Amino acid sequence: MDNKVTVGVVYYKELKSIKGLLSSLFKETNVMFLGQFIIVINSSPTKEIIDLINLYKESFQDIKIQVIYNLNNNIGESRRIIVKKAKFEYLCITDPDCVVSSHWLSDYIGSYNKIKLTDKKIASICGAVEVKSNIKLFEYVQNNKIKLFSPQVDITNNLSVVDHSQTSNAFYDVQAVRSVGNFSLAHSKSGEDLELGMRLSYNNFSNYQIKNAKVSHHIFINEWGHFKRFVKLGVGQKNSFFGQRKIHVVLSLFFCVVLCLYYYLDTKAFLGVSLIFIALILFKFTFYTVSFSTLSLAYLLGYLISLYNYLV
Repeated sequence: MDNKVTVGVVYYKELKSIKGLLSSLFKETNVMFLGQFIIVINSSPTKEIIDLINLYKESFQDIKIQVIYNLNNNIGESRRIIVKKAKFEYLCITDPDCVVSSHWLSDYIGSYNKIKLTDKKIASICGAVEVKSNIKLFEYVQNNKIKLFSPQVDITNNLSVVDHSQTSNAFYDVQAVRSVGNFSLAHSKSGEDLELGMRLSYNNFSNYQIKNAKVSHHIFINEWGHFKRFVKLGVGQKNSFFGQRKIHVVLSLFFCVVLCLYYYLDTKAFLGVSLIFIALILFKFTFYTVSFSTLSLAYLLGYLISLYNYLV
């Protein structure tokens, strides 16, 4: 079995951050398993990033290093390109503002081969992510292992099945990803990893979480590459059928209807729509959007205030 791995990164004006990533990737045992490195540049290329990549090309001529430009800044399309261009059967994806552990690739390959003995349908693995930040919220979440949108935040000592592998630290069986249609073009902002994980699960593939193959995700208020990306890309959504941001509009209208029913109509109508809202959450129809869209959270707060006023 070929143990070489393709590693893919989507870059957006994160020159300072990506230096740390490249330094950690092209050393220790990682370089022994690294067969191909693909960087998809979502911003106008600068001389600095090109010179940096060329330096690694000259130093590691046995590793195929490719630079691909996708100025649409479409995260789903960029991940899709990486999968299409991958030359090896294994693919690891991380972000420019991450630093990978010294045995990152070997940890993934070893875990994959071990799991494969009992589960032939393994499609992806996600390793642990340690968030390093000067933002107190991230520090609090990390220290208390509070699960947000990523399975890696809920770090466990046991091998476990998860709904997706977050692309700040993910390992994929390339053939499995291609067999379900690759990353979604519809997810141009974010949420592409969650949607792919759901599609893999729907097709009877498995996604796993492990405690090793660790990366450190650096999110600092004074390093704006990460935040520029999120300002421009926006937030993701779980339900792909509504497309980009439409789900937020639907939720916003829904909460407006709920408030109108409470203030201007009878309480029975209000309670009826409330039950529909609760059912949507229970069936996880809009769970991730409700949890992490700022717009939806605002309307959710309004809904809870209205509910409180009704009860008291």
